Amino acid sequence: MFLLSSSYNAQYKMKSCSNFYNPSLALMNPNYWIDEFLPKVDSDLILMIQGDSFLCHHLDPEKWRDVAFVGGVWPRVHVHPEIKMCGYMPAKWRSWTHKQRMWESQQQGSLERINMQNKPPVNRPTKLQNMTFPPICTGGRAPVGNGGLSLRSRKWMVEAITNCPHTLYSGMNTSDMINLACLVHNAENEDVYF
Repeated sequence: MFLLSSSYNAQYKMKSCSNFYNPSLALMNPNYWIDEFLPKVDSDLILMIQGDSFLCHHLDPEKWRDVAFVGGVWPRVHVHPEIKMCGYMPAKWRSWTHKQRMWESQQQGSLERINMQNKPPVNRPTKLQNMTFPPICTGGRAPVGNGGLSLRSRKWMVEAITNCPHTLYSGMNTSDMINLACLVHNAENEDVYF
């Protein structure tokens, strides 16, 4: 990748270039998708090509203008057999939207049970998320999202980040995240995140 200067390290909360784990963490910061491109010059669509990727055929980006993210298909079973991608991604969504699930439980009358556990009530999230995770492994489909070779809409990447920010890498103030329905706390590869 191209994040080499110390100003990028500070701006995207990355370690120095000699010891960072993964520069793709910068992609989880909305400012990357805004600041690194020229307004009215650069396209909304970005073709990401990582070092282990290549194109074999002509790509017509016009066919994909209405799609937020086009990435490679992941196998139904991860290279680590204990991780099954068909269950892994819905489980991630459930963990990221835990706060909204707690609030919904309160609304369904289980507030007494929450209070008995000495937990404070959860405030209503400012923007509720669709809690239904789409079926990604039915009808011959498999999970899509491998970002090594991907076409992405900058507008939709910013939308995803602001609606479900990573608590460390989004660059957002924690006070702005208090009432969000969706938060990512753990280290995630950006293609799993998106």
